[in-house]
Amino acid sequence: MGGRELGAVRRHVERARLHARELKGSLRRPRARWAGLGIDGPASVIVRRERRGPTTVAVSDPTMHRDTVTVLLCGRPQREVTSGDGVRVRAVHGGTRLDFDTRHAHGRSFLATLRSSA
Repeated sequence: MGGRELGAVRRHVERARLHARELKGSLRRPRARWAGLGIDGPASVIVRRERRGPTTVAVSDPTMHRDTVTVLLCGRPQREVTSGDGVRVRAVHGGTRLDFDTRHAHGRSFLATLRSSA
């Protein structure tokens, strides 16, 4: 990753850590992308990828002003195993799109578990 790209990541990510296969981030800028993850606006996101196992995505809206949070997991499309109410999962070009309905959620977290489609 070049210096320009690294600088862009630092501007877009308020707090983020990558430990083994777990990605945690709190993003404030619209359409931020980091480590194979795209987010359409302010959100708190945790992605945990298990080797040969499921991928778990947890999302919340800390602003409590958004109706929907959209997350794009770049890479091979994945299918939904389990999810809570207000979560939609679909394969898109370049990955998997998850839409979380956060309207009137008052900051609570939403969870989705995915598996590789292949």
